[in-house]
Amino acid sequence: MQYYTSVRKTIHCQFWDINLSIHGKYRIIGDSYEAKFMHGICPIIENNKLPENQQNKDLAIYAFCQEYPCNKLNSFKPIINILKNGYSQA
Repeated sequence: MQYYTSVRKTIHCQFWDINLSIHGKYRIIGDSYEAKFMHGICPIIENNKLPENQQNKDLAIYAFCQEYPCNKLNSFKPIINILKNGYSQA
């Protein structure tokens, strides 16, 4: 069975000129405490995929992104130790 963890990181979105908290999804490697980066998740893009009545109203004003997928979504560490880096990255 595959196990995953998520790491949060605050970035500055150049396109919208706002600070955002993006998520990095990591797959845990075997029985170790290491996890490999899979992909980054932008809350603006994810919010836009939802039906209008389920969208976060604060994010709904950002209707699109010309720079998606942006480089910041790949700015997470390629391998992390979940005991040390499992919650956030600077």
